[in-house]
Amino acid sequence: PGTWKIANVIGQGSFGAIYLGLNMNTGELMAVKELPIRRARDVAELRQEIDILATLEHPNIVKYLGAEVKDADDAGGPALYIMLEYVPGGSVRQLLEAFEKFSESVVRIYGNQILKGLAYLHDNAICHRDIKGANILLDEKGLVKLADFGASCNYELDACAKILVSVQAGTPYFMAPEIMANAPYAPAADVWSFGGVVLQMATGHFPWLEVKRTSTADLFAYVTTHNVAPACPTHFSAELHDFLGAIFDRDADRRPAAAALLRHAFL
Repeated sequence: PGTWKIANVIGQGSFGAIYLGLNMNTGELMAVKELPIRRARDVAELRQEIDILATLEHPNIVKYLGAEVKDADDAGGPALYIMLEYVPGGSVRQLLEAFEKFSESVVRIYGNQILKGLAYLHDNAICHRDIKGANILLDEKGLVKLADFGASCNYELDACAKILVSVQAGTPYFMAPEIMANAPYAPAADVWSFGGVVLQMATGHFPWLEVKRTSTADLFAYVTTHNVAPACPTHFSAELHDFLGAIFDRDADRRPAAAALLRHAFL
């Protein structure tokens, strides 16, 4: 994208800080993700995110603008910089910190858009693998953009076949039970994580709050040995209860696909 500069940190991705950037030729604002390169092979690993982002074009996916390797401003050695569309509204997590929780109407509007982005990814054989409120951005008009593809993977490629995609990617509270149990990764796990985001939006807190486990290991041990789903408050509408009930099916093979959920009565 030509000459550019970065200013203040505006977020934190799965592998690096995100800065506000300015294209010095056009005046366009950007989000610039800084990924430190510590080993030669890091470049190939970090390029996976670029390779995925560069193929995606959807209104509910953050737009890729370019990438460049150069020395970090703080003399911390070389870094890969990924330039992305700047989404000014911040993340769902940040909005929840400001507004506590969302009405079912807002949950419906945001949820519909998140699912459209997920359905598009899955249609293109991409697992996001880290769906959570912090990775869902919003512009000033409430348009949702899925972001942070640092853990993402094309599950049709040999290097990332379903059976190989069993790394425990994702944030623990949003992770599907089968991933906690080290099962292979598939799109159904993204759908479970989406359910966690719906619950987060409607309640203002992470899933599994009722479990009161103090460590990730304790949470994994509980979820993988108890055939339960995250608790849903009784005041939710019947449609939202049914929606989350379908999403939080412990059997990944029975869990509805993102595209199927778009036809649910809640939406």
